[in-house]
Formats: sequence, structure tokens, C-alpha cells
Amino acid sequence: MFKKIALFVSFLLLAIAVSVMVALMVGRHDLVEQEKEWIALGGTLDPADWAPPKMPDAENAAVAYEPVFVFFDELTEDESNLLGADPAEEPNLIAVLDKSAEVIAQLRNASRMEKCRWDIHYEEGINVLLPHLGQVRNASRLLTSDARRAAAEGRDEDAVRDIETILRLGLHVSNDQTLVGQLVTAAVLNQGVLLYEDVFRNRSAPLNDIAKIAVEYDSRALFRRALMGEVATMRQAEREAMNGRSLPPAIRSFLVWDRVYYLRTMRHAVIDADKPFYDAAPLDIDPPFYAFLSSLVLPALDRAAASLATTQLWVTMLQTAEKLHAYKAEHEAYPETGSISAIKMPIDPVTGRPLIYERLDGDGFVLTSEVKDGDGKNVEWRWN
Repeated sequence: MFKKIALFVSFLLLAIAVSVMVALMVGRHDLVEQEKEWIALGGTLDPADWAPPKMPDAENAAVAYEPVFVFFDELTEDESNLLGADPAEEPNLIAVLDKSAEVIAQLRNASRMEKCRWDIHYEEGINVLLPHLGQVRNASRLLTSDARRAAAEGRDEDAVRDIETILRLGLHVSNDQTLVGQLVTAAVLNQGVLLYEDVFRNRSAPLNDIAKIAVEYDSRALFRRALMGEVATMRQAEREAMNGRSLPPAIRSFLVWDRVYYLRTMRHAVIDADKPFYDAAPLDIDPPFYAFLSSLVLPALDRAAASLATTQLWVTMLQTAEKLHAYKAEHEAYPETGSISAIKMPIDPVTGRPLIYERLDGDGFVLTSEVKDGDGKNVEWRWN
């Protein structure tokens, strides 16, 4: 009886071992095919290859930002926590703004530079450091507070210059080839656009380039590029995890099939990124039990795409509002609610349906999207 049990166990272990080896061989074959299809899309499996080309320091806005960012390291914790607030509500913020006048001037000058390449060591893969993102957020918060102060003091042109700087700074961050960099880009642009809508909600803004700057933002193209970078980064992480380690065949098989699932999902995401957000199908993300790395990374993709699309919505509203102001300058009044075809109402980049326009009593208008904000209300741009 014992011999039969031992023989059965031996055959069972042999069957398991053969199954694992076959799964590993099939997985490696599928992985090679997925990698070929990925490269055919224009992707790379080496993060170093995904790095943007280097440029002379004199032409690089990132180099011009470096001495400015030192200012934020020298702030006390209390001073740093005040950034982004309204000086009318935080009197202690006035002293911070007074000593940051030169910093703000340097930010404005650096933001006007055409090119920007951040000092990111892409070859480090998942271990890459991105210290500039936190400093960019600090800079946008400082400019927000300064713009509110300028507007309250009747210095509308200074307020506009601050908002233009926020938008240019956000676009500079978009040159970062990482997904987290694109999310920071969206956050900074949101801050600038919403600040403009809030500060100049009840009065005309001076002539500015805000709409011209914002039109450069293309959320889908940036999302596609970030996905390409994420795949290269993840590949580097897997290589580091397996380098020099004698992993059991079963673990290796899991890692290979995890990679196959990840690449297949990312390839579909990149293909869909060539479409408008409203035409792209939600990713079918249901990682199998063996796809450990995929389960950590992939669920955030749909949320990231939605975040970037919402920023595109705000940019679209800004551009439409500027067209309405131009219409009024020519016709001395905003279009009637039923005659908005006069300016060709744009498509909502999130829903794929036209924005809703309503002329308000008196001298104003409201643009409304079917998209809900965090409070469950429709996103809107109001001027009155």
C-alpha cells in the first residue's frame, strides 16, 4: 500500500513539474510575441531608450527652474503650508509673498522658455526619483496665492501673468515621460484654469495668452506617451527582480504570464489612447491570481485617463469662454441661449456631447458639462 501511495505521489509531482515547465515555455513564447507587438506600436522595453534627447543647459527651462526651487527648500514648514491659500484669509502669507518677488519673476522667465527636459534618470526604471514634481506643485501654489493677492489689489495684469506662468509650468511638466508626471501636469493645469475662472468670474481679464497656452494640452497624446514609459519602467523592475536570483520554475512561470497579461492590457490601452476619451472602452482589468505586479499597477489606469480627460474638459471650457468674450466684443452682447451655433459649441472631451450654454440675465453666461465634480454637481464655467 505504501509503495502505491509513494508511486502516486511521485507521478503527481512529476506531472506538476512537467506542467510548470510547459507553462513556462508557452509563456515565454507568448511573451516574445507580445513584446514584438509592443515594439511594433512604437514602444520600447528599455527605459533609457524612452528618455527625451538631451539639450544645452542654456535652452533648458528645467535648468532655469533649479535655483528657483531652492527657495521652497528654505521655507519653514509653517510658511510652506500657507502656499496656495488666499492672502485675504491668511495674513501671514503676505510676508512670504513679499520675500518671493524675485522668485516669482524667475518663474515667469523660466516658464517662457520653449524647451524643458527634467533631469530624470530613466535608466533606473521603477527606482527613478522625481523630486521636481513636488517643487512644481509648490511653485504653482505660490503663484496661485500671488495671483489672488494681485487681483485683490487691482493688479489684474500681474494676476494674469501668474496664471500664464502656472499653465506654462504645467506644460513643461508634461515633458516628463512618466504617468505620475502627467497626473501632476493635469493637477497644475487644473489649478491655473480654475484660478482664472474664479478670479475673473465677475470682471473682464486683461489681454492675455492663457487660451493660447492651454490649447497646447493634448491629454490623450500625453497619456499614450506615459503608458509607453510605464511599460519600459515595469520591464526594468522585472529584470531587477529576477537578476542573479535562482527562482523556482513555478515563480518564474507566474512572472512570465504576469508580464504577458500586463503587456496585452497596456497594448490595448495604448491603441485606445489614439481615440478620444469618450470613444475609448474602459479597460477590462481583472488580473488573474498569478498577475501580482499587474494587479498593483493596472487598476489605476482608467482613473488616470479620466483625470487627464477632466483637465482637457476645463481647457475646452476656457477656450470656449474666450470665444464667447470675443463674440461679445464684436456684437456687444453674448449669444442668446438658442443661438450658440454662432461660435460652434465644442464637444465635451469626456462625454462626447456638446457643452451646454446658457446666457444669464444681465451680462453673463454659464457653460455646463454633464460630468460631475467631487460634490456630485455638474462641472460648469460661470461668468457674470
